[in-house]
Amino acid sequence: MQIIPVVDIRHGVVVQAVAGNRGEYRPVKSCLTDSVQPLNVVHAIQQATGCRRIYVADLDGILEQRPNLDVLREICDSGVDVMLDAGVVGMADIDLLRQRLNCRIVVASETFGQIDELIAGGIAEDLVFSVDLKSGELKVADAGYFEAVPEALVGQLSAAGLRDVIVLDIAAVGTGRGIPTIELCRSLRKSNPGVGLITGGGVYSSGCIQDAREAGLDGLLIASAIHDGRLREWMQIGHA
Repeated sequence: MQIIPVVDIRHGVVVQAVAGNRGEYRPVKSCLTDSVQPLNVVHAIQQATGCRRIYVADLDGILEQRPNLDVLREICDSGVDVMLDAGVVGMADIDLLRQRLNCRIVVASETFGQIDELIAGGIAEDLVFSVDLKSGELKVADAGYFEAVPEALVGQLSAAGLRDVIVLDIAAVGTGRGIPTIELCRSLRKSNPGVGLITGGGVYSSGCIQDAREAGLDGLLIASAIHDGRLREWMQIGHA
């Protein structure tokens, strides 16, 4: 299983995510660096953890459809493997990011409104689909999928060629209360054995990492527990 550090960007600086209340996000306070500049934070995370892949959430793109393209380009060109959620709402946004950035694009259910078009065209390897929940409830921007359940949605996407899926409960992010999506991920692992499965939200200890491994996950997103030092022992012994 791969640990994937998370960097949340708002107004050009790295912020601390708390329970999906994006209006309350403040500049990050990290034990790794005094800087809030995205590239500096990325470098500090890499030095501390040895991780080569990061997940970037561009909140200006997600909330306002105004991604920080210059900042994102710096990160994507720095040699790190980037999974980027910039709030794509349709196929045209995917094409735009492909033209401008060297990264894997996250298509998030909470913002993307053209799931049928995505499925019809076949899902390219550079795309990652994020099944977004809030307090256990699936969040979808596509009106045709309001009645969908995560298992059925992932099954359809998998049949269309989906390579990797993220399952994330936004309400758990930054809370340090444990990963609420573990049981859902166990179910998805059984029904979609060939899909790369990633989750996160609520990680607070190495025990959470072990739980994710035992659930058969391929990746685990972590932010707060890296920045506040709770996983300092894990970082010092070089797990990635």
